[in-house]
Amino acid sequence: MAGFPDNDEPLTQDEKRYLRVLRFAFGLPAVVIAVAAISAVLFGNETPKSRLVSDYLAAAETAVQDERLAEADLFYRKVVSLAPFYLDYQYNLAATAEQMKDARRAWALMSRIAPDDKVGHGPAHHWQAIRLYEVAKKPKPPADLASRLEHHLLATIKVFGKHDQAHMMLGQLYLTQAHRNSDAGLLEKSLFHLSEGVESYPETRLSIAELHRRLGNGDQAKREAMACLAYYQQKLEADANDIDARLRVGLAHSFLLQFGSAIEVLRQGMALSDDPRLRKSLAGAYLSAARVVDLQPKKDVAGQLELLQQALQLDPENELILSSFAAITADSDPAAEAAREALHDILAEGKAPAMVHLILGSIAMQRGQDKQATYHLNQALELNPQMPEVLNNLAWHLAFSAPPQLARALELADRAVELRPQNIEIRDTRGQILLKLGRHQEALKELLIVVRQFPERTQIHESLAEIYEHLGDAAMAQRHRQRAKSAESE
Repeated sequence: MAGFPDNDEPLTQDEKRYLRVLRFAFGLPAVVIAVAAISAVLFGNETPKSRLVSDYLAAAETAVQDERLAEADLFYRKVVSLAPFYLDYQYNLAATAEQMKDARRAWALMSRIAPDDKVGHGPAHHWQAIRLYEVAKKPKPPADLASRLEHHLLATIKVFGKHDQAHMMLGQLYLTQAHRNSDAGLLEKSLFHLSEGVESYPETRLSIAELHRRLGNGDQAKREAMACLAYYQQKLEADANDIDARLRVGLAHSFLLQFGSAIEVLRQGMALSDDPRLRKSLAGAYLSAARVVDLQPKKDVAGQLELLQQALQLDPENELILSSFAAITADSDPAAEAAREALHDILAEGKAPAMVHLILGSIAMQRGQDKQATYHLNQALELNPQMPEVLNNLAWHLAFSAPPQLARALELADRAVELRPQNIEIRDTRGQILLKLGRHQEALKELLIVVRQFPERTQIHESLAEIYEHLGDAAMAQRHRQRAKSAESE
């Protein structure tokens, strides 16, 4: 297959013959392959050895069916010793080990016949890919997992020619990588593989539509979204209680900017079911509608706020909704005041997440309301001690309040940097705290990172001037004072 490194050599005649038999017999990846019938095709004329292999295989398969796994394992071991070159037998031995809860041996056997560095046994590649794919969904997967998963999926496709599940998983892998790297090449690879597997996995069609849109294929994006809508509308008409179909109809309507239809179909679903996914999806539809309003040349802030309030009532812990509220509350007009009131209503109902306290605490900081800022930011920290924005804002507030609490502020800033080292605002907070502590060399290291990103920020140049003055570099101090004056006058 194109794009598979160092493995494009043609199959041998024996491999082609083996593959024809394998494609005929292969079932599910975690199930022992029925090889007793295959052995007759592979061995051809019957011999004492082939009869013995067939007898052992039949006994092994019977033992598996009867869940006598230790016996099955013994028979498969005997088969492998008699016919070590037929990889199906080794696959079955590995699958039996997995059923016996011996994962280490199962992985070792599968890796032997489907290694990480070349194409081997197709079902064993598929077996490994499925399990690696599940590991990839967990937080902080191993660094080499993505490359291993890609190899086993590409190998699966190469052996089987077309394998919808492998195409789907590979498309999702590339899509995840594209989200992290903003790589158009990965988007194109994701689009290709998801499109190859879409007949078996129609739920990916909306992802395909989004990929077309991101790649500038607006008309094709619309066609894919409409195909998704038609497919799931048909399923929903057949069964009004099909929650998955209803959710996908709502998403397709939202993608097509048909927010009224999305809201209607999801509200109808909530009348039939209390499935929490419906509430979250309906909240998402309101949020998407509010974002579209925000992009209009003549922005209807009141209409946007009404949509956001509907979203917040449905999903009060959704940080995207709360972030949209935060953007509105930064203003001083009536809509901003209404947004702040909506956040206080959430507080009054006793279901405020950390994000609500973070927004209200940040507003209080800007207004110089120290007691309210301290209360809300500490509440936010208690509710979510791993949110970098909370750590950062509370650190800044403590460092610049009267009297400053610099030791605790630095502790919070250190944690924020550890959680989000690339965030320049957080690095700025830490640098300013270090400066106030008189740790000039450490402050310089932080603020030089910041000034590269924000060369026109007056405060950074003023702080750097102070640092260089303390370090005895009067020329650099003067240069930064001049830059601060220039930035201030612009």
